[in-house]
Amino acid sequence: MYNNLNIAIDYIKKGQINNAKIHLINILNKNPNDIKVLQTLSFLAYETKELNNALFYIKQAIAIEPNNEIIHYNMACILFALDQFQLAVECCNKAICIKNDYLDAYGLKGLSYEKLERNEDSILCYKKIIDINPKEYLAYYNIGRILQKQNKYFDAIKYYEMVISYKNDFYQAYTNIGTAFYEIGKIDYSIDYYNKSISINANNPETFLNLCIIYQEKNVLDKAINYLISALKIIGDNSSYETDIYKNIKILKQNCEKYIQKPEDLINTIYIQIGIILRKMSLYKESISVFNNLLKLNYNWSQTNIFIQLYLSKKNLNNNEKRNILKKVNYDNIMHKFIIVTHKAASIYIFNILQKICHKSNILTLDHDEISFFIKKFENESFSLDDMLLTNEYNNTLYFGGRTGPYYVNILKKNLFFYKGIYVVRDPKDIIISQYFSMKYSHKVSSVRIIEIRKNLNEISIEEGIKLIIQDFEKSIAQYMSLWLKYYKDSNILILKYEQLVENPQKFFVNILDHLELNVSNDLIKKIIQNNSFSSKTGREKGTEDLSSHYRKGIVGDWKKYFTKEHLSLIYSLPNCKKVINGFGY
Repeated sequence: MYNNLNIAIDYIKKGQINNAKIHLINILNKNPNDIKVLQTLSFLAYETKELNNALFYIKQAIAIEPNNEIIHYNMACILFALDQFQLAVECCNKAICIKNDYLDAYGLKGLSYEKLERNEDSILCYKKIIDINPKEYLAYYNIGRILQKQNKYFDAIKYYEMVISYKNDFYQAYTNIGTAFYEIGKIDYSIDYYNKSISINANNPETFLNLCIIYQEKNVLDKAINYLISALKIIGDNSSYETDIYKNIKILKQNCEKYIQKPEDLINTIYIQIGIILRKMSLYKESISVFNNLLKLNYNWSQTNIFIQLYLSKKNLNNNEKRNILKKVNYDNIMHKFIIVTHKAASIYIFNILQKICHKSNILTLDHDEISFFIKKFENESFSLDDMLLTNEYNNTLYFGGRTGPYYVNILKKNLFFYKGIYVVRDPKDIIISQYFSMKYSHKVSSVRIIEIRKNLNEISIEEGIKLIIQDFEKSIAQYMSLWLKYYKDSNILILKYEQLVENPQKFFVNILDHLELNVSNDLIKKIIQNNSFSSKTGREKGTEDLSSHYRKGIVGDWKKYFTKEHLSLIYSLPNCKKVINGFGY
């Protein structure tokens, strides 16, 4: 029987979406409980990006049929599209409670956990899919992706090989294995897997671009350019290229203007490679032009990488050429803006929030940890962080100084530039407790020193362990915290406290951005904070402890549970500890 819903479906098939909506709403007015109509209206709104309308209709559908797993899953899809990832997880859980082998719900739950940076929970979701259906190759692939992001390259390769065992023409698995081998320095294996990927799919620009990077780093520039041209042709570059390497690289540079406004990782990587190849061919001015354009127009990628490449190209100019570039910049108008966060005062969380806010607000960010990584990568180059900061021509820049307190105190003493800065502190007693549990359980083992401290802490009582951390704190963290006390009266430096962050995150970040004169809407700040709250990140409420997590507890005053009179006596007997406790008002 041809019913009213079929008429709406006919409209949809003809592309007459508005007519379909009008027809469905008329049906709904006569029968508000028509579940199929509500689902169809929600679907149409979802497809046309009217996500709030989609949510409105799907909520009505759930109210009518609360035990329908498909409706809960559809609501999760809408919430995921709205960046409400924790709520998406909750809807997936409801769908799974109704149908415990619902593979799509486990998959979306895993993706939502990835967005919340809860990678271990995400992996558990994908493993559940494998338990239900061992041949579900995308679950293996997703686990491989996460392990690769965690730099667990050999483990990632094993999962990608499982993908290939079930679907041997899945080219992306070959590409990712090639990238994993590249990261562990097995370049010949990497080239082999990239070529296998190309043999399956010769239309994936990413694979050609990865081969370009390999040959650029090998200084085989003609091959690098050929692979670069192949990548560009796939994404629509119809230029006529020649055999002459210099002519081709100049054509590539001219084409920058065509593609540079696309905020895609692939495009950005392509033009990073163009800039590097130009520099390696001693075409420094052309290289600088590419990186300058990319830095000005791009706010959603590795800006630190672009900035360093720009610096390396400038560094190769002779002194007269440098002066000609730099004299165009009025450095008296450049305000250097930075934020430093004391160790164990939520530095990763604070930088993560600010990074997201800045990228949504077209504010350039430079990250000290990334700079350190690139300095190591280009260890044959002579880097000067002072020079890099001084040659930054862009006023709307926020520099994340990590925990580089002593470095910044020294650079401020030189009066090299105008500045506005933030320094975030925390109660030293809470830092010590956080440091104790971090060193004993959760801190990444990145040095022999951490191995030794962890071994010692696991061999002694908690009371003795806290004493050990207090002594270590006195010689390290307390020493550099004390250097910042002199800036309490500097109107250009705003000193904030971790405790203010815990009490009112919105006000904390508004204070940071206002002081640094960075124009950001309060609504954007609120949305990003909500999506990155402690409970969203961990799945736990504040105060619920997980010793294995970097986000252990997230509360203020935890030291009171662990400090004895002997600990208090010890900390106040040490000069740096006493100075920072009293100086910062703790």
